[in-house]
Formats: sequence, C-alpha cells, structure tokens
Amino acid sequence: MREVHEALSAALDRIAELEKRVERMFRVGKVTDVDPAKQLYRQEIGLDPDGQPVKSPWIRYSQIAGARKSHSPPSKGQQMLMISPDGEFRTALGVPHGWSDENPAPSDKDEDVEVRGDVKITNDGKTYTINGAVHINGDLIVAGGKLTHEGHDVGATHKHSGVEPGGGTTGTPE
Repeated sequence: MREVHEALSAALDRIAELEKRVERMFRVGKVTDVDPAKQLYRQEIGLDPDGQPVKSPWIRYSQIAGARKSHSPPSKGQQMLMISPDGEFRTALGVPHGWSDENPAPSDKDEDVEVRGDVKITNDGKTYTINGAVHINGDLIVAGGKLTHEGHDVGATHKHSGVEPGGGTTGTPE
C-alpha cells in the first residue's frame, strides 16, 4: 500500500509541475526593461503579495532576421506575448502582442509606417509622404516624374524668368 501511495504522490507532484509549465508557456505582459544591445527584454509576469509587478528574467525578443532585416526593440509599456515551449524562462521568446490604450495603432490605414520620433511614412497607393527632415548621404537620382520645391518646378525642364546676359540674377523657377 505504501508503494501505491508513493507512486500516486509522485504522479500528483509531476502533474502539478506540468500544470505550472503549461501556465508559463504563454504569458502576456507589459515590457518593463529593454537591452537593445543584447536583444533582451523583461516583462511583467504577475503581481507579488503587495500588488507590485513581478518581472520576468531577461529573455530574447523576436526580430525579422532573414534576407530582410530590421531591429525594432520593444519599448517600455508595450504589450508582449512571451512564448516558452517547455514553460521555462530560459527557452522563452517575446513577440509583440498588439495595440493597447497606452500604445495605440499609429493610424487606421494599412500602409502607414511610424518610426520613433516624429517621422511618419504614409502611402495612399500612389505617393509616400514623409513628415520630417530627410537627410541623404549619397547620390540622389530622380528618374522621370516631376521635382518641385515650394510649388515651383525645379526639375530638368524648369525655366527661370528675368534672365539677363552677364552676371544678373534670375527670377524664381516657373
């Protein structure tokens, strides 16, 4: 009888451990800390007895890492889904979870991209609009189309008014 009791007790302990691991397989929480250099972050995983957030250990966050690459670390307050196939933090990976009141979608348009700071790139299907300064280090080649500045054509076919021979100054582009 004692052997049955020990076997049952061991099985119940194992079931309890498996339940804990299953519970830890998927956790949604807010980002608390980020280390972009190491590609690691921490997130809230629960509350302590005093109601204070409990932080996860440092875990990896997912990135686009194939032929097209980008490094876009999560930000504090962002919601992440921590996935751990075996329920252990050492194998966990964080993936962005979705929008929240604290971090709403940048717009309701499917082509808009917002990056840090005040830069926003929008696309209406024909034109990309960049709100912010643009610095280009290298050649700029414009093939076709029109080049304008403040409503004036400054492209290859623009003309100036008030042209006089010699060292005179021309008028603005037409």
